[in-house]
Amino acid sequence: MLIPGVLASGDKIMCVAEPKVGKSLLAQQLASCVAGAHSFLGFPAADEPHRVLYIAGEGDIDELQFRGRAMRHRLPVLSDWLWYWPVPTVAMNTADGFNKLLEFSAKVEPELTIFDPIYALMKGSMKDDEPAGMFTQNLNRFQHLTGSAVIMLHHTHRPIRDQGGDTIDEGDNAYFGAFTWKAWARSFWLMKHDGPDLHYVQLSCLTQRNRTSEIGRLPMMMVEPDPLMFIPRPATLGPTQCIILEVLVDNPSTAEELERRTLRARSTLSEALTILTKQGIIVSDGKRPQRYSLAEAEL
Repeated sequence: MLIPGVLASGDKIMCVAEPKVGKSLLAQQLASCVAGAHSFLGFPAADEPHRVLYIAGEGDIDELQFRGRAMRHRLPVLSDWLWYWPVPTVAMNTADGFNKLLEFSAKVEPELTIFDPIYALMKGSMKDDEPAGMFTQNLNRFQHLTGSAVIMLHHTHRPIRDQGGDTIDEGDNAYFGAFTWKAWARSFWLMKHDGPDLHYVQLSCLTQRNRTSEIGRLPMMMVEPDPLMFIPRPATLGPTQCIILEVLVDNPSTAEELERRTLRARSTLSEALTILTKQGIIVSDGKRPQRYSLAEAEL
């Protein structure tokens, strides 16, 4: 188990979401948890770290490094356990791309490989069975030779409309493009915004071919900018309260320090601090300025 209850060796997982939902951030957090042997969204950590290869078809190395630094103090990773291959110049569904992938993986020896996103790493259309089939064939060969688990990230494609402008119901295939992708995956993770709070995301495991996954339907939210990560969203706490608790894990902070780290308005923070203090979740040292810390029961 790379992460007990979430990810095992040899898994085939497709994570699908609309653009800007945060699937790349979630994937990078998962990569850090596997490579650093950390717990992931409330699921326990593995007994030891495992090597990870992250193939980033979009963005640049600066963005990957920025996110890595924002995660590092909470999710540290030792050198050489997490590798990035930014913006490959070869398509993964070609012979040249497959050979480059094997060449890179021979150095890394990954137990988890992340492809982010599919469309930027392939030649041809995702809706065409032939290029999609070549991609999945190469993935199967790659997994057979390396034993690596694979997670593929995918943007939901634009809906198909008829001549009258009405959306055509494609059923589950609307998430995939070609049916080939659906046939390949053992688990299908769907990330969605849910409600007015855009940091509130649902992660659902929609297929049951992967019996190692116990994720199910998992409410979570994004904490930013420091630390930068997803956390489970308790039903009894609001987003600002959750972010405050994450910041206080590192060290006690004043309201001014919390304002700087969370980028929340002082009035919003004051209300959340009052609620958390009354509930006994955090405590104040009673000095001026007041410094807040997690209550002993929360440590």
